Amino acid sequence: MWSDNETTIDLLNYGESVELVTDLLARGDLRPISVGLFGGWGAGKSSLSKMVVRDLAKADGDPYIVVEFDAWLYQDFDDARAALLEKISHALYDVAKASETGAEKAFSLLKRVNKLRVLGLLAEGGAAFLGAPTFGILSRGVEGLGDIGTGEGDDEDVEAVHKASEEVRKKTKGLLDPEQKRSPPQEIEQFRRELEELLRELDRTLVVFIDNLDRCLPRNTILTLEAVRLFLFVPGTAFVVAADEDMVRLAVAEHYKANADRLVTDYLDKLVQFPIRVPRVGVAEVRAYLIALLISQPFDASRALSPKHRGIVVDALVENLRNTWKDGPLGLKSLEEVLNHGERLATDQGQVLVEAVQIAERLAPLLATSARVGGNPRIVKRMLNTVRMRLSVAQRRQMPLSEALLAKMALFERCMGEAATNALLTEIGNAKDGKPEVLAKLEADRAANPEELPKEWQGPSEIEFVRGWAELEPKLADVDLRPVAYLTRELKPLRVSTEGLSAAGEMALQTLLKARTSTSPTVKKVLDDALPDERPLLMRALVEHLGKVSDWSTAPAGFYGTVALADYDEDAAGDLATLIRSRNFVKRPNWLKASLKDKSWWAD
Repeated sequence: MWSDNETTIDLLNYGESVELVTDLLARGDLRPISVGLFGGWGAGKSSLSKMVVRDLAKADGDPYIVVEFDAWLYQDFDDARAALLEKISHALYDVAKASETGAEKAFSLLKRVNKLRVLGLLAEGGAAFLGAPTFGILSRGVEGLGDIGTGEGDDEDVEAVHKASEEVRKKTKGLLDPEQKRSPPQEIEQFRRELEELLRELDRTLVVFIDNLDRCLPRNTILTLEAVRLFLFVPGTAFVVAADEDMVRLAVAEHYKANADRLVTDYLDKLVQFPIRVPRVGVAEVRAYLIALLISQPFDASRALSPKHRGIVVDALVENLRNTWKDGPLGLKSLEEVLNHGERLATDQGQVLVEAVQIAERLAPLLATSARVGGNPRIVKRMLNTVRMRLSVAQRRQMPLSEALLAKMALFERCMGEAATNALLTEIGNAKDGKPEVLAKLEADRAANPEELPKEWQGPSEIEFVRGWAELEPKLADVDLRPVAYLTRELKPLRVSTEGLSAAGEMALQTLLKARTSTSPTVKKVLDDALPDERPLLMRALVEHLGKVSDWSTAPAGFYGTVALADYDEDAAGDLATLIRSRNFVKRPNWLKASLKDKSWWAD
């Protein structure tokens, strides 16, 4: 089993992105600088960040003070903005004390965080002080101060700061110690000044990595980002924000009730100067990733490669990925040759490598290209964990199932979805000796008549996948698959998930499920916002939802949204047409006839 932790081993060919970020952070002429590491759920943002941290630690002269901040940890337990300031201030104080340079300034910075915490309690409506957008009376004043701090201020900004200061002074009279005479904007200004002076005295660059911001509630996401801009964005600082860009966009739109994409884009452009997107994982990367995972933890631990041999294989895979633009992937023979330059592998260990390469070569092309997986490393790892759990149960119950066979079945389940998987389980249950005739036909003739396949497999993308899947080893026509069906039902199936959807895709799905008409402006807008390559995933999620509905006397929830998607993208409409035909209505309800009338993607 494999943990869901980040890694600094580059098995996904992120090296160029890591080097790009590291080079940007090293540019003194660009500071202060903000870099966005953008990618979807499970794409590898945290690992990429860790690789940058690792490379910064190798820099000559130790020029960086690196602070890693997990915003999600403070979602419910603390004011995330104050926690961010406090963590940075503590890190600076530790460095200053150790180097005997600037310790007094660093201590003053720590104390100032406490003042800001106190002032935060005074924001109207219960909003924390550090968040400019929900600042009540202070909102315009802090915005003005932000413009002044970046050199973009005008007379109106100065006036706003003075007005906010006066208002706060009245409301906080008697609540602060007599020596705390500065107004909130002045405190922010003083914090920025002391931070800048301290970094100058230490002669080092502060680099802050903010992770898991996209897991926070929209308000905390925005306030944390704006805390960076207001308090910390001074000469000598650099910030790397790892997040799902679409989730941040969603947070901006929700927090500010902004419906215009341009406003959201302008806002993000101000906060993130250099957006860098996590590279999409291809077949070569998924293959290397699978090999590395499988040799790191063979099911039989007694056959495990030594750490030295694993290191040799992984290093060879990483180096090969860097050169895939000119070289092909390392095959089994090449890997064995690399290993044989050192100590030869024992027979059992050699077999582990053979099996890992074979499984990886079979699965990687479909995992990389499947709309439901898209090479997502987290999904790949979770699929392998499911395979291992089932293999463990199979061995305890003396079921004659190999890891390769279970992996092939799990691949079908993950890439085809719940309805198609249930159809396969039904075929297995109805077949003599657990050997479905449909699999025998597919394996014998790749161009088997689609109409002979279960209806849930008859969509264009499903047919393409099933034909490719049937060619994979091991072949299944002569295998009793009842144990596999038992394990699939006994153990929780691979959840058909929307994890691969972006924030816009998630929002589109929820809107389509609630749609009461297929032509509403709201439905059209979310479809316009959804990424084109997510439409098949959206359609499958909607069709799976509808597939569980038993009462079609009236239109089930989600039906009109699914029709809207079919109208919008006829390439995705085949799934809905297949579902409707699979219902085998004795007589189609009138509402359904009316819904299908004149649809170009529907033909009786």
